[in-house]
Amino acid sequence: QKQSQRPNADYIDTLAIRDFPKQADFLTAEEITNILDHKSMQGIRMQGTSYHPDGGLEHSFLRMSKYFIEFKNKTGLGQYLTFCVYQQMNDAEYSDSVAWLITSTPNGSTSTVSWKLDKYMVALAEYRLKDHIGTYHTKQTATAELGSNWQIINYDGETQTLMPLSNGHGIDPDTIKITNNSTASANCGVGMWGGTTAFVRNLHRSSTATFNIKPQYCVGVFNTEIHKGQVIDENDALASKLFSFPPEKNLAVITAMSENEKVSFSVDF
Repeated sequence: QKQSQRPNADYIDTLAIRDFPKQADFLTAEEITNILDHKSMQGIRMQGTSYHPDGGLEHSFLRMSKYFIEFKNKTGLGQYLTFCVYQQMNDAEYSDSVAWLITSTPNGSTSTVSWKLDKYMVALAEYRLKDHIGTYHTKQTATAELGSNWQIINYDGETQTLMPLSNGHGIDPDTIKITNNSTASANCGVGMWGGTTAFVRNLHRSSTATFNIKPQYCVGVFNTEIHKGQVIDENDALASKLFSFPPEKNLAVITAMSENEKVSFSVDF
């Protein structure tokens, strides 16, 4: 007997989907979303795949466990364009946004990036400036949780290292704090699944950097090569846009278009 109501995602951990196509592992993000929406299971998304002994497919689902951005280059420009996803940490004073997820796409083509929200990190890095382009090169990363408190100390009397602080009470649940208790300034930052997203440069001794990690994302399109950890200068972008996912949506389709040699974005969910 078919269930007449939409299943409650809060109580569903694993579902056996017998009528998925056999080539389910090779479906695009949009095709997966369309199948799930057709089954009235909005808000539950594919997390992994395993095979039953009888040959059926079992898919594990977790509410909004994975997010996708599909970039479409419809600018008509005869060159590859670089699409970059990054975050802005306005609550962290003097913070730098850095290139996080990157893909290059020729005119008329599509490219997809994806990430999960099950991993956060803190980081220490070296900052290097070359040809007026700043880049952070990570020296240490550590898995962190939202609402946690960290410190930078001198591990062997000189080397800086990140260590958790036991006192995390009273911290905003969407915030990560890093206090520099070492003997010199430090470049500290945070990140998510896929790499670092923001840094505070030269955090002074006895100072604290506060990173408020909101589910908001910036996308920029560039006609130059972009590297992970590179400081984002929106003045160099052909176009940029800030957006967030609506509730129960995990796929954004971003189309770059050009009119009178000016590039613009449209965002669809």
